[in-house]
Amino acid sequence: MNSKLMHGRKKIDRVQTEEELHALSVKTKLYSDLIGSINKFRLSGIFTEESLQLTSKLLKANPDYYTIWNYRRNILISLWANIGLQICQDFPISTEAGLRVRDTELSITSEAIKKNPKSYGAWYHRRWISERFTVDHQAELDLCKSFLSVDQRNFHCWNYRKFLWKRCHGDIHVEIDYTLEKIQENFSNYSAFHHRSVFIKNCTILNPTSVIEGELKLLENAYYTEPDDQSTWWYLQFILKWIEEIAITEDTTRTSWAAHVITNQLESLRALKEIETNCKWAYIAITITIELLIKLSLRCGISLPDSGCDSVASLRVERVHLLRSLKLLDSTHSRRYDYLLSKYGDEITGEESVTQTNVTF
Repeated sequence: MNSKLMHGRKKIDRVQTEEELHALSVKTKLYSDLIGSINKFRLSGIFTEESLQLTSKLLKANPDYYTIWNYRRNILISLWANIGLQICQDFPISTEAGLRVRDTELSITSEAIKKNPKSYGAWYHRRWISERFTVDHQAELDLCKSFLSVDQRNFHCWNYRKFLWKRCHGDIHVEIDYTLEKIQENFSNYSAFHHRSVFIKNCTILNPTSVIEGELKLLENAYYTEPDDQSTWWYLQFILKWIEEIAITEDTTRTSWAAHVITNQLESLRALKEIETNCKWAYIAITITIELLIKLSLRCGISLPDSGCDSVASLRVERVHLLRSLKLLDSTHSRRYDYLLSKYGDEITGEESVTQTNVTF
């Protein structure tokens, strides 16, 4: 037996028995023969029930064989053209024969996804079937919930859920509520935050300010709980950009609201930095928030105090100190901070352009 060190522990490779080696050899031969048979049919342009059954057998064993998924779709189109199955589908098929085809394909993709939950080919094939046949969208959403309970960050599943929502003209608020549920389960769920960002702005056209304030409370909960997780900080940057979009409108009430909200957010982040002194994300977030406050002051005429920690001059000084600290905390990106310091370091008391090079997460 051979041994090697992995993660500080000795790993011992067990020598396989002759019986195991023989079984593996037989299995490899059968798999190789199966691929050979399928490729012979495929290259000859044969689209039959037999070739379809062979692809089923192979894809259950290896769901990542993308070429075979493509071949299977060509077979389906050839065999079921009489029920209206086409490359470009204009209408969903709902005939009895069509539903049998649909159920078979959904079953095969389910097995494939269980074998490999991140199989590009299997997820794409399921979407292809859902585009061409009538499907039970609630059942599909339940399937997504099932898979996401096992792997909360399966972006294939999140993308499929987004596709289903568009396909069935779903309720935006259902998606918002679902993402909140997943985020509260795990603040590190980047995929849930991303999914939320896709929908959140579309359901708040009439009154975005109250929604944004709620999102900031959610974020405050998250970054105080998991300060070193990037998911929260990415979503915070998304919210800050949204606030900026609102602030640059000609509505003075919303501009004043934006200044108030950003200032409060800055105070919250400063308090976090005092607790989590080595959390680089807090330093970056404060820098971004300061940049936004200065930008809005210059562009929108937001009134900032002439003195004190929130005056423009003080904010510029604070930003330079933050960038210097980040050089030590995040030495991997020290060149980036040097560049930003070259932009800001000599302009502490000078005029500053509204267009800036921003720090990003």
